[in-house]
Amino acid sequence: MFYYYLLLSFLFLNLITDKSLFQSKFYTNILLICMAILTVIISVVNPITADMRRYLSHLNIVENIGLFDAIAQSRWEPGFVTFQWLLSKISTSYVFFISITTLLIVLIIISALKRIVPYDKIPLIIFGYLSLFSFYSLINNVLRQGFSVAFLLIMLICLKKNKYMLAVTFLIIAVSFHMTAIIGAILIISHKMNFSFNTHIYIFL
Repeated sequence: MFYYYLLLSFLFLNLITDKSLFQSKFYTNILLICMAILTVIISVVNPITADMRRYLSHLNIVENIGLFDAIAQSRWEPGFVTFQWLLSKISTSYVFFISITTLLIVLIIISALKRIVPYDKIPLIIFGYLSLFSFYSLINNVLRQGFSVAFLLIMLICLKKNKYMLAVTFLIIAVSFHMTAIIGAILIISHKMNFSFNTHIYIFL
């Protein structure tokens, strides 16, 4: 809790001052790095949930089999299984797996936000994510959905930029992590029908 309020204090400096130091890219990077590290630490020290326990157990299984066997033997989507299989070749440590998955989701979100939000305002949005219980559920419990939501966010930004084929690519990636991401197809259809971007946001939420 101390570090949470410490980050909040540093964030206020970014928001309420006009000094170049607190509006610089360097200061923004420091804030984002601190937030990412804090999120990883929280994920590692939090109690392991039922879903995460299954992911970790499956990690040990796929370590000793081939990729196609891993996909064939799993009931999960192929994108996530492939991701697990690749990580298992490096380490099956629960600290490693949780740290990497948490960090990747945070980086995907930051990458999406960089495309439409002024860079020095990204820490504010990331801090908002850190303040939501549902965010921790996405990175600690329903991990496949966590990746899907992050990829759908990039898909949404691609639609905003009228990069249709790239949006479809990220939709496919999102679905390969969790089938519920297929709802993202509604966003693509609404984009083709020239719905406003605000409508896209409502659908995404």
